[in-house]
Amino acid sequence: MTEQKGPGIISLLVYLVAGAGLAGGMAGWIHSSGAADWARTLQHPAWTPNASILTGVGVVMPAFIVIALWIAQRGGRDGWRFFSSIKIVGLLAGILLRTYVYYGSQDVVMGFVATLALWVYDLFTVGVVQRCCRPSGVLLWFPFAWITYLLIHDFEVMRLYNDATFAGGGL
Repeated sequence: MTEQKGPGIISLLVYLVAGAGLAGGMAGWIHSSGAADWARTLQHPAWTPNASILTGVGVVMPAFIVIALWIAQRGGRDGWRFFSSIKIVGLLAGILLRTYVYYGSQDVVMGFVATLALWVYDLFTVGVVQRCCRPSGVLLWFPFAWITYLLIHDFEVMRLYNDATFAGGGL
């Protein structure tokens, strides 16, 4: 009988349920707090997709992250496994914090700054996790691409609403 390395399939299911709960909780908070109404009043770039698409992608992204966490814990290099796991959990916490800052403060400049900080953290996390376990690192490129889109979008919204910043713009 071989010894199992890392968490099993039950752990993956628990991770997925926790990730779905996290995503659903964030979406529910945004809609119940009135932040979704605030976001709808903002002027968005012409290339912004429908709000349903944005919400759907935002709800799916934590699943990629928790699957990457599970793979890193199962197949990662021994010296890097714990550090990679902490970085991935930190990424989930960063997404929560970015969401809270952007929608809680209802300030487009603070939202952009929070998204920029999350983007930098995510870039570092992908690099660390990729050294630990290549499949986990590849999975984390999807959330990184999503956060990159959010960064560009938030910059454009900030530019539209804030002519006193380095971004220029104005309505």
